[in-house]
Amino acid sequence: TISPFNIPYSGLANGIYYYNSTANDTVGNTANLETRNITLDTANPSIFYNANTDAGNSFVNRNWVFVNVTASDTNKDTVKLSFNGVNESFENNTFADLYWENKTSLSDGAYSFYTWINDTAGNVNSTITRTVTVDTTKPLIQFVAPTETNGSQLTRNFVQVNVTASDTNMGTIILRFYNSTNLVQTNTSASSPLFVNFTNLPDEFYYFNAT
Repeated sequence: TISPFNIPYSGLANGIYYYNSTANDTVGNTANLETRNITLDTANPSIFYNANTDAGNSFVNRNWVFVNVTASDTNKDTVKLSFNGVNESFENNTFADLYWENKTSLSDGAYSFYTWINDTAGNVNSTITRTVTVDTTKPLIQFVAPTETNGSQLTRNFVQVNVTASDTNMGTIILRFYNSTNLVQTNTSASSPLFVNFTNLPDEFYYFNAT
Protein backbone atom coordinates (compact mmCIF):
# COMPACT_ATOMS: atom_id res chain seq x y z
CA THR A 1 0.00 0.00 0.00
CA ILE A 2 3.10 2.25 -0.07
CA SER A 3 4.77 3.60 -3.19
CA PRO A 4 7.47 3.00 -4.20
CA PHE A 5 7.33 -0.67 -3.26
CA ASN A 6 10.68 -2.51 -3.23
CA ILE A 7 11.33 -6.14 -2.45
CA PRO A 8 14.68 -7.93 -2.81
CA TYR A 9 14.84 -11.56 -3.99
CA SER A 10 18.01 -13.28 -2.84
CA GLY A 11 19.52 -16.76 -2.97
CA LEU A 12 18.34 -17.30 -6.54
CA ALA A 13 19.89 -19.95 -8.76
CA ASN A 14 21.18 -19.08 -12.21
CA GLY A 15 18.41 -18.94 -14.77
CA ILE A 16 15.76 -16.74 -16.41
CA TYR A 17 13.24 -14.97 -14.17
CA TYR A 18 10.10 -13.03 -15.13
CA TYR A 19 8.37 -10.26 -13.22
CA ASN A 20 5.51 -7.83 -13.56
CA SER A 21 3.47 -5.53 -11.31
CA THR A 22 -0.17 -4.61 -10.82
CA ALA A 23 -1.58 -1.64 -8.89
CA ASN A 24 -5.20 -1.11 -7.85
CA ASP A 25 -7.19 1.47 -5.98
CA THR A 26 -9.95 1.22 -3.41
CA VAL A 27 -12.71 1.34 -6.02
CA GLY A 28 -11.28 -1.55 -8.06
CA ASN A 29 -9.40 0.21 -10.85
CA THR A 30 -6.22 -1.65 -11.86
CA ALA A 31 -3.12 -0.90 -13.91
CA ASN A 32 -0.58 -3.49 -15.11
CA LEU A 33 3.05 -3.17 -16.13
CA GLU A 34 4.46 -5.30 -18.90
CA THR A 35 6.18 -8.56 -17.98
CA ARG A 36 9.96 -8.29 -18.02
CA ASN A 37 12.65 -10.93 -17.77
CA ILE A 38 16.12 -11.01 -16.31
CA THR A 39 18.85 -13.65 -16.62
CA LEU A 40 21.00 -14.46 -13.60
CA ASP A 41 24.37 -15.87 -14.63
CA THR A 42 27.21 -16.04 -12.12
CA ALA A 43 29.07 -18.95 -13.78
CA ASN A 44 32.28 -18.43 -15.74
CA PRO A 45 32.24 -19.80 -19.29
CA SER A 46 34.26 -22.94 -20.05
CA ILE A 47 37.24 -22.83 -22.41
CA PHE A 48 40.12 -25.28 -22.87
CA TYR A 49 42.71 -26.34 -25.41
CA ASN A 50 42.03 -29.45 -27.46
CA ALA A 51 44.70 -32.10 -27.92
CA ASN A 52 45.81 -30.97 -31.38
CA THR A 53 46.82 -27.50 -30.17
CA ASP A 54 50.60 -27.09 -30.19
CA ALA A 55 51.97 -27.72 -26.70
CA GLY A 56 53.42 -24.96 -24.56
CA ASN A 57 57.21 -24.50 -24.63
CA SER A 58 57.43 -26.70 -27.71
CA PHE A 59 59.62 -26.40 -30.80
CA VAL A 60 58.28 -27.09 -34.31
CA ASN A 61 60.25 -27.40 -37.55
CA ARG A 62 57.47 -25.93 -39.69
CA ASN A 63 56.23 -22.41 -40.37
CA TRP A 64 52.78 -22.70 -38.79
CA VAL A 65 51.18 -22.93 -35.34
CA PHE A 66 47.80 -24.54 -34.73
CA VAL A 67 45.33 -23.50 -32.00
CA ASN A 68 42.11 -25.41 -31.27
CA VAL A 69 39.79 -24.84 -28.31
CA THR A 70 36.39 -25.81 -27.00
CA ALA A 71 34.46 -22.81 -25.62
CA SER A 72 30.98 -23.11 -24.16
CA ASP A 73 28.43 -21.23 -22.08
CA THR A 74 24.67 -21.04 -21.88
CA ASN A 75 24.88 -17.32 -22.69
CA LYS A 76 28.03 -17.35 -24.84
CA ASP A 77 28.93 -14.01 -26.40
CA THR A 78 32.48 -13.75 -27.81
CA VAL A 79 35.42 -16.13 -28.28
CA LYS A 80 38.76 -14.59 -29.23
CA LEU A 81 42.34 -15.59 -29.88
CA SER A 82 45.22 -13.45 -28.61
CA PHE A 83 48.23 -14.27 -30.79
CA ASN A 84 51.46 -12.46 -30.00
CA GLY A 85 49.54 -9.74 -28.22
CA VAL A 86 46.94 -9.15 -30.96
CA ASN A 87 43.29 -10.05 -30.32
CA GLU A 88 41.59 -11.58 -33.33
CA SER A 89 38.48 -13.55 -34.15
CA PHE A 90 38.41 -17.15 -35.29
CA GLU A 91 36.83 -15.92 -38.55
CA ASN A 92 34.91 -18.82 -40.09
CA ASN A 93 36.85 -21.54 -38.27
CA THR A 94 34.07 -22.53 -35.89
CA PHE A 95 31.65 -25.39 -35.46
CA ALA A 96 29.30 -25.52 -32.48
CA ASP A 97 31.65 -25.06 -29.49
CA LEU A 98 34.85 -25.74 -31.48
CA TYR A 99 37.13 -22.89 -32.54
CA TRP A 100 40.42 -23.25 -34.40
CA GLU A 101 43.04 -21.16 -36.18
CA ASN A 102 46.10 -22.18 -38.19
CA LYS A 103 48.65 -19.36 -38.16
CA THR A 104 50.71 -19.91 -41.30
CA SER A 105 53.74 -18.43 -43.10
CA LEU A 106 55.47 -17.65 -39.79
CA SER A 107 59.11 -16.62 -39.59
CA ASP A 108 61.44 -18.43 -37.22
CA GLY A 109 60.92 -17.25 -33.66
CA ALA A 110 58.83 -17.63 -30.52
CA TYR A 111 55.05 -17.09 -30.63
CA SER A 112 52.75 -16.79 -27.60
CA PHE A 113 48.99 -17.21 -27.57
CA TYR A 114 45.93 -17.72 -25.39
CA THR A 115 42.18 -17.74 -26.00
CA TRP A 116 39.35 -16.18 -24.05
CA ILE A 117 35.57 -16.18 -23.86
CA ASN A 118 32.94 -13.93 -22.32
CA ASP A 119 29.19 -14.30 -21.93
CA THR A 120 26.36 -11.80 -22.16
CA ALA A 121 26.39 -11.34 -18.37
CA GLY A 122 30.02 -10.20 -18.44
CA ASN A 123 31.64 -13.36 -17.05
CA VAL A 124 35.07 -14.06 -18.57
CA ASN A 125 37.42 -17.05 -18.73
CA SER A 126 40.67 -17.77 -20.58
CA THR A 127 43.20 -20.48 -21.28
CA ILE A 128 46.78 -20.27 -20.03
CA THR A 129 49.35 -18.68 -22.31
CA ARG A 130 51.39 -21.07 -24.42
CA THR A 131 54.62 -20.32 -26.25
CA VAL A 132 55.69 -22.22 -29.37
CA THR A 133 59.02 -21.70 -31.12
CA VAL A 134 59.10 -22.04 -34.91
CA ASP A 135 62.51 -23.24 -36.11
CA THR A 136 62.86 -24.23 -39.76
CA THR A 137 66.62 -23.56 -39.97
CA LYS A 138 68.92 -26.59 -40.02
CA PRO A 139 71.82 -26.59 -37.54
CA LEU A 140 75.32 -25.93 -38.87
CA ILE A 141 77.57 -28.98 -38.36
CA GLN A 142 81.08 -29.83 -39.56
CA PHE A 143 84.16 -31.93 -38.92
CA VAL A 144 87.12 -29.91 -37.71
CA ALA A 145 90.74 -30.66 -36.82
CA PRO A 146 92.06 -33.09 -35.71
CA THR A 147 89.40 -35.18 -37.47
CA GLU A 148 90.92 -37.74 -39.80
CA THR A 149 90.88 -36.88 -43.51
CA ASN A 150 88.31 -38.77 -45.55
CA GLY A 151 89.89 -41.82 -47.23
CA SER A 152 93.08 -41.64 -45.16
CA GLN A 153 95.21 -44.70 -44.28
CA LEU A 154 96.64 -44.67 -40.76
CA THR A 155 99.63 -46.53 -39.28
CA ARG A 156 98.25 -46.43 -35.73
CA ASN A 157 95.46 -47.99 -33.70
CA PHE A 158 93.34 -44.93 -32.97
CA VAL A 159 91.02 -42.58 -34.88
CA GLN A 160 90.24 -39.03 -33.84
CA VAL A 161 86.98 -37.26 -34.67
CA ASN A 162 86.01 -33.71 -33.71
CA VAL A 163 82.58 -32.25 -34.53
CA THR A 164 81.29 -28.71 -34.07
CA ALA A 165 77.65 -27.66 -34.38
CA SER A 166 75.68 -24.47 -33.81
CA ASP A 167 72.01 -23.55 -33.75
CA THR A 168 69.77 -21.04 -32.00
CA ASN A 169 67.93 -23.95 -30.37
CA MET A 170 70.82 -26.36 -30.02
CA GLY A 171 69.82 -29.94 -29.20
CA THR A 172 72.19 -32.90 -29.40
CA ILE A 173 75.22 -33.86 -31.49
CA ILE A 174 75.34 -37.56 -32.35
CA LEU A 175 78.55 -39.20 -33.59
CA ARG A 176 78.46 -42.77 -34.97
CA PHE A 177 81.56 -44.88 -35.57
CA TYR A 178 81.41 -48.06 -37.70
CA ASN A 179 83.70 -50.84 -38.85
CA SER A 180 83.12 -52.62 -42.14
CA THR A 181 80.14 -54.57 -40.80
CA ASN A 182 78.69 -53.01 -37.65
CA LEU A 183 78.13 -49.92 -35.57
CA VAL A 184 81.01 -49.86 -33.10
CA GLN A 185 80.17 -46.88 -30.91
CA THR A 186 77.79 -43.94 -30.56
CA ASN A 187 78.63 -40.74 -28.70
CA THR A 188 76.30 -37.85 -27.92
CA SER A 189 76.78 -34.36 -26.56
CA ALA A 190 74.46 -31.45 -25.73
CA SER A 191 77.30 -28.98 -26.33
CA SER A 192 79.82 -28.26 -29.06
CA PRO A 193 82.44 -29.43 -29.86
CA LEU A 194 82.19 -33.20 -29.52
CA PHE A 195 85.66 -34.77 -29.62
CA VAL A 196 86.20 -38.54 -29.43
CA ASN A 197 89.41 -40.54 -29.68
CA PHE A 198 88.57 -44.12 -30.69
CA THR A 199 91.50 -46.20 -29.37
CA ASN A 200 92.84 -49.77 -29.40
CA LEU A 201 91.37 -50.44 -32.82
CA PRO A 202 92.37 -53.56 -34.76
CA ASP A 203 93.36 -53.22 -38.39
CA GLU A 204 90.11 -52.65 -40.23
CA PHE A 205 88.15 -50.33 -42.48
CA TYR A 206 86.31 -47.70 -40.43
CA TYR A 207 83.92 -44.90 -41.23
CA PHE A 208 81.97 -42.34 -39.22
CA ASN A 209 79.27 -39.72 -39.55
CA ALA A 210 77.68 -37.07 -37.38
CA THR A 211 74.21 -35.55 -36.98
